[in-house]
Amino acid sequence: MARVLITGATGFIGSHLARACVVRGDDVTLVVRPSSDLARVSDLSAQLQIHRVLLTDQPAMHACMKDAQPEVIFHLGARTRFTKSQDLSDFATSIDDNLKTLLGIVSAAATLPAPPSAFVRAGTIAEYGSVAPPYREDMREAPNSAYGASLLAGTQFLEALRPRLPFATSTARLALTYGPGQSRDFLLPSLIHTCLNNEPFIVARPEDRRDLIHVSDVVSALLRLADLEHAAPGLVNIGTGRAPTMRALAKLVINATGASPDVIRFGDQEEDDVVELRIDPTRQRQQLQWSPRIDLEEGVAMTVDDARATRPNGTNRRSA
Repeated sequence: MARVLITGATGFIGSHLARACVVRGDDVTLVVRPSSDLARVSDLSAQLQIHRVLLTDQPAMHACMKDAQPEVIFHLGARTRFTKSQDLSDFATSIDDNLKTLLGIVSAAATLPAPPSAFVRAGTIAEYGSVAPPYREDMREAPNSAYGASLLAGTQFLEALRPRLPFATSTARLALTYGPGQSRDFLLPSLIHTCLNNEPFIVARPEDRRDLIHVSDVVSALLRLADLEHAAPGLVNIGTGRAPTMRALAKLVINATGASPDVIRFGDQEEDDVVELRIDPTRQRQQLQWSPRIDLEEGVAMTVDDARATRPNGTNRRSA
């Protein structure tokens, strides 16, 4: 049991992490934006301490830290979507929303009389950008979005700060995470929804390849990093090292849902237009002594079972 503080816990991955920490008996504090929707953790509210503050509000963050006295901090709070703007305001906003928030929480934690033992942050495979896969942690990254660039800046800031901080820090550079409760803004939950409702769906880029990891495995990796404290690497990829095509993913969904194969159609895609996102898992195996346990077929079946149990009324036609 530990005193745990989590940012981003109202999101997809963060809510699963908060639930896992509650289940294992941790004293859990969530730091959420004033406008955050608590629906994903509403059933846990009696077992949580919740602070609605901005991570960039230093006095509020210091008060929050003083109250929580965390032994472990998980920083998952990040904005992932930015609309491209001609005046480059998307990049400016990403600095405010992703880099300044990281520095705010690190600063508040560093000034505690009894600092935490571990600070674990979620990074993203998008930090690698346009470099060729498989992605290794020692590669020169080439991000091509405000999200990827701002998260990479955070990774590098945290690495520069490590010698000055009174606690261990680690960035888990996550592959594409899926599982129960994920928004239908993403391909897999959209596929599952449409197959369960026998709606037509178009997979526009069926030959693209993605490293997909179940959210339960991501939570396991984050907890493992926290347990390792100073033995944890400063940066580590978290993923499977495998990248099936989106055509293969769609077929897994068809099999798991029992839908007609005619429900899903595939767009034409040129061979030289295939995008592959895949990590090299060597460091996670060697330094974390950890690997994902849920293969994609099992994970898709688990996600379908959850969607069946919680499916709402109504339909929603989408293409991706």
